[in-house]
Amino acid sequence: MRFSTLCPTDISNEEKQKQHILNNLQTLIDFFDNTENTSYKDHSKEPYLITSLMSPTPFRAESTYQKLILKVIDAENKKRKQNGKPEILYVNHSINHVFLRLFTFGGREKKTSIHILKNKDLMNTDSSLNTKLASWLKEYKKIFLFRHEYDKKFNDFYNYISEKLKKLREGTPAELTQRKEEILKLNALQDYVQILHKNSFSIRDKNPNLYRAALEQLLVKKSGVSCKQGEDRTGIYLAHRDSMLELFHTNNGFRLPCFFDAEKKREAFVEKFCNNLRTNHQGHAAGLNAEGCRGLKDMTHAMAKDQIKKMRDDNPAFLKDNEMIAQMDAQAYNEQKAKKPPLLKKQATAAPRYQATSAARSPSKHPALFTPPMYRRSRQNANQESTPTTRPATTPTSTS
Repeated sequence: MRFSTLCPTDISNEEKQKQHILNNLQTLIDFFDNTENTSYKDHSKEPYLITSLMSPTPFRAESTYQKLILKVIDAENKKRKQNGKPEILYVNHSINHVFLRLFTFGGREKKTSIHILKNKDLMNTDSSLNTKLASWLKEYKKIFLFRHEYDKKFNDFYNYISEKLKKLREGTPAELTQRKEEILKLNALQDYVQILHKNSFSIRDKNPNLYRAALEQLLVKKSGVSCKQGEDRTGIYLAHRDSMLELFHTNNGFRLPCFFDAEKKREAFVEKFCNNLRTNHQGHAAGLNAEGCRGLKDMTHAMAKDQIKKMRDDNPAFLKDNEMIAQMDAQAYNEQKAKKPPLLKKQATAAPRYQATSAARSPSKHPALFTPPMYRRSRQNANQESTPTTRPATTPTSTS
């Protein structure tokens, strides 16, 4: 699932913003609890995971929204804990630029990772696996690490899960097909703890947060991603996640592309990603008003160097067009924002329009077409009277 920010940006009154956040959270929870999708019902005890792709740069409006959302969620979690209900996890995995990722590896993200890995619904009945994971997590949660002991506990767990995956991948194609869901879960778990364990910034030409967000979505079924408008960053994220799943389900060994893969080993994944990005299918699913990856943002900051090189080699005009369109859309957006009446800026109190719906139940009947900026402006002018607070949408949970 993907959606725009839970916090309405057109309302300056903090108390009203809090009420809107609570309403949006409840709608999101009701969707997961009452949907017909069995993958949600089978994980009723899991926490609800919300991954924000907004840039948490200090002293910016986005940072203020994030703090308010966290304040509301923390208060709500206290009530949910008293009533024995699953918690709401909220983390930020900014994907815009290398520097901004420094703000997304803090204590809250670490606590959320521990919560995800300790979740009973995630683990299978393998007691040895659970014991080795718990032993490593005990070291991982410490502020000051004794590196030798920490590395030893991690290697014990990582080597055990590697051997288990090796055995699961042995057998006939029919046997592998029957085991693919278990292989997917263990493969995602293996890659996820590897990102947490190693220094992701040692490889600066890739985006670790795209991998982290995608793997967390695979490990926690009741989850979704959000950004300010629910279009650009979620569009690039969907292209990345779908490419990972597509490669997993189409190769012989059922293997997810790993963040630490060597350049030669990444070629198949890079090709899948560029093909998906070029079709704009994920962008269309992310936002019909400003086609996702071709909205207000120049998304090359979110792409790895080999992905940018592949796109420039195969389709040189694509990234140039994207940058030009992003600049035009941003200019039009700022012009509309400047023309907004002052009274509307301060006292807008429109009711939340957050309605989570399943893409599988209401698929788009139209192909993913590029919408020129002039038409987007007319749509935005037409919609401006309603002053929407959040604009949700969903994406398929699997691309198998």
